[in-house]
Amino acid sequence: MKKTLISLFILVNLSGFIYFNYPGKVTRAGNKILNFILTEKMANEVKKPLRKIRVFLRFLGLSHKWHMFSGVSRNNWWILIKAYYKNQEEVVLPLPLQNTMATILEKYVFVFREPKFLINLYRDSLRRKSYAHFLCRKYSVNNGSPIDSISFESCEKNIVLPTKSKDFSTHLKSMITKEVLDTFNCKKV
Repeated sequence: MKKTLISLFILVNLSGFIYFNYPGKVTRAGNKILNFILTEKMANEVKKPLRKIRVFLRFLGLSHKWHMFSGVSRNNWWILIKAYYKNQEEVVLPLPLQNTMATILEKYVFVFREPKFLINLYRDSLRRKSYAHFLCRKYSVNNGSPIDSISFESCEKNIVLPTKSKDFSTHLKSMITKEVLDTFNCKKV
């Protein structure tokens, strides 16, 4: 009985892992075939167990898609978080990955949580607002001046194509494009 349960567990995990990591084209084609052969109600009944397996695999952490051979992004981006104080002073907050003194090892090897956190902040204004509320409390005074607002800026540097990087003798363009994502007033946050 114990071997059967272990075998079933392994079978569900492996089949689910394969199911989750199919290319999108294969999944869409399978759904089209299923919808063509069966009525909509029957197709939904067939997909119910797959939805339950999907929830189970998300719980196990096997639900990610691998994009090993996908196109490489042509930009390097980061979020810059600034505090503005009543005395017109603008301060880049001393947060992880914003420190100009950070070494390459600190930025790309030892810091794992902060990039993931920044990705979540980039997508969601409500999360930025919650984080701004925390930052307003943490950095409430600078040189005796109270805080006025917190700003989130998206910064981006374009990556030069390998064929043109020889001409520039660098892989990153020197120009940084900035866009303000949100500015939160600390009194209203």
